[in-house]
Formats: sequence, structure tokens, C-alpha cells
Amino acid sequence: MPSRNPRLLVVARKYWPVVEDSCHRLMHWLAALRSIQIESTVLTARWHASWPDTFLFRNTSIHRLLPSPHSNWNETHFQKNVVSWIQSHLDEFDAIYVDRADTLLQVLLSKSSRWEKPILARFAPEESLYGLASNVRMSLPAIVDTVRRCDYVLTSNPGHHRTLLAHGVREQTIFRMQELAWIRVQRRVDGRQHALKALAQASGDFFLPERSMLMVHIGIASWMELRQVLLAVCDLLDSGAHLRMWLINPGISYQAIYDLLKDRGWHREILIFDGFDDLEDLIQVADLAWVTHPAESIQFTLPLLLSAGVPILARESLELQSLAPVDVSEFIYCSPTDLALKLHRWYANPRAFEKQALTLRGEYLQNHASLDAIRNWRNLLERVAEASRS
Repeated sequence: MPSRNPRLLVVARKYWPVVEDSCHRLMHWLAALRSIQIESTVLTARWHASWPDTFLFRNTSIHRLLPSPHSNWNETHFQKNVVSWIQSHLDEFDAIYVDRADTLLQVLLSKSSRWEKPILARFAPEESLYGLASNVRMSLPAIVDTVRRCDYVLTSNPGHHRTLLAHGVREQTIFRMQELAWIRVQRRVDGRQHALKALAQASGDFFLPERSMLMVHIGIASWMELRQVLLAVCDLLDSGAHLRMWLINPGISYQAIYDLLKDRGWHREILIFDGFDDLEDLIQVADLAWVTHPAESIQFTLPLLLSAGVPILARESLELQSLAPVDVSEFIYCSPTDLALKLHRWYANPRAFEKQALTLRGEYLQNHASLDAIRNWRNLLERVAEASRS
């Protein structure tokens, strides 16, 4: 009799229709797992009362639990409800994957001996806490002590791998696994025209005048960093530049952004939009992408931009070190003056930036896109499922 496909329970506080960077990463990772016959169920939070408790999205079952863990009290009760749900559905999966190593993982590990289900945890200690309760925050030693108790510790980052070893985590429990979160977008002239047409049909706000260059900012921003970019872009528009800018799901007050733009007179040229499930059309049409908050872009959006060869301007940040050995220094700004200088340099010679971005694309794909990645995931999860069933 052929063996049953591995069944994985994915525990993550946020998932679709939330469209933050971590959610995009998870959506594309689960799509890749489906392509190799891994059956996944997502257990997440119900962040809005209008969302149904259960939903099927892209052939993946989603189960949403109350309360939404945005406060310490809610987080504690959410954790209790996660434990209760898992105990009631133990026969529906072979293993538990926890997307964030924090206090929720600690609680699940305290119950794991009675569940007899292997626990896999993703180790990425620097990632964003945006929108989460303060009691989720843990020090690096506490995070390492937690993942030390897991059956499998997963990381895609060589630096994180070294950190785990340096803190005494057993090497045989650490697995370097690419997250399969990036998709390859082939940017072409006809692809750009098709994407512009599709976006304009979806909303007239996406209409792009023929001579205008387009900049995009995708994902959560900090107001201080985004404000510096907006002021520089407004200055460039003041000089007569033909530009449009789209802000996609910035995660801060739309009114604050609009007031600044209205005051400068560019509220029709710089527009704000809610999040997208699919970023491919935006990647096709962007002449430049801003990365003002790398901690909120490093999981999915920034790798997607690099793998597509989109010119970027990114704020200097420690998170960018995870891209090594790829060198993105030509696209980094470190001050408002440097930001404005590089923005003017891009507008004066966009072809030079595009050429550099294509070179960077080749380096990125060479270092971060293994053809063996999907096979490695299949082998690992089959091994996990077999151990669980035996």
C-alpha cells in the first residue's frame, strides 16, 4: 500500500487575508508544499470579527481562533485556545510546524510529550513584532533555549545556523531549508503593458500616464522613514519630474500620509492602496521600489524584488546582511541627503540602475535559489511524517 502524503499543521498568528510580508512568505511556501503533495492546515488568529472561523484558500484549510492576540491578555487566551484546538484534532496531522519561535512555541512544547507529534520550529529571531502583544518578545538566549527542545529547527540563514551551534543546539536537529517563498517574475515590455492594463481595469487610480516613471513602496513602513522618502519624492516632483508613486499597505495612518501630500500638492501623483494578495503585476510595472523598513520586507518582498531585477533603494539596516554574499550596497541610502542624491541619480539615469539590478538579480539567484530546495522539503517532511506514524 502506498504511504499517505505527509500532513502538516502550520501554526502562525497571521495569515491571509492579512497581507504582511510574513503572510506572503507563508502563502508561497504552502503553495510550493502543495506542489509536492504535502497536505497543510493553517491554524491562525481571527483578527476581525467578520472573518469566518474556517475557510479554504488556495486549497489550504484555514482555522481561525479568537481572541486576536494583539494584547497580553488576548495572547494568553489565544495560546490556550491553540492548545485546545490541537488536542481536539491530533489525528488530522503528522507534525506541527510553528512559524515563530516565541512564547506560543514554549506552550506547545510543554504539551508535546502527551501529543506525540514532532514539532518543527522556524528560527528567525530578528523578525518583526509588528501588531503583536509585548509578551511575545523574547531575548535571543530564551529563543535558543526554546528551539533547543524542538525535534527540528529550521533556518534558511547561515548566520542563524552558526548562532544555534554556538549556543549549543545539537547539529542533528538543525536543518538549513530554503523557504520557497520567492517566485520568479520575468520582467518584459509586453508583461509591463499587460500588467498596466490589468491594474487600470481594476481601478482607474492605477492609470499611469505614458511618460511617467513609477515608484512603488510595498508593505509596512515606519512613519519617520517613509516621511523622508515622501519629502524627497515631492522635491523631485517640484523640479518637474514625470513621476507616480504607489504606497501599498504601508501599515500607518493614511490620513497622516495624505495630509503631507496634500500640503505639498502631490496627493494625486502619490497614492495609497490596501494590500495585494499577488504582487506580480506591481513587480512588472515598477521602475523603482523603495525598501524603507527592511525588517518588514526581508521575508518575501525584498527577495522577490531582487529575484525579479527591480531597481531598489533601501534604507541601511542590519537585516540586509542576511542577503550575503550578495552585495546591495549600491542601492542603500544612509541619510536623508544620501536618499535624495540617489533618487536624483536614478531619475537622471534609470537605465544604469536597471543594469545594476539585473546584475544583482543574477548574483541573488545564484546564491539563494537552489533547484534542490523542493526535493529537500519533501524528503524532510516525509521523514518527519514517517517518524510520527511509527
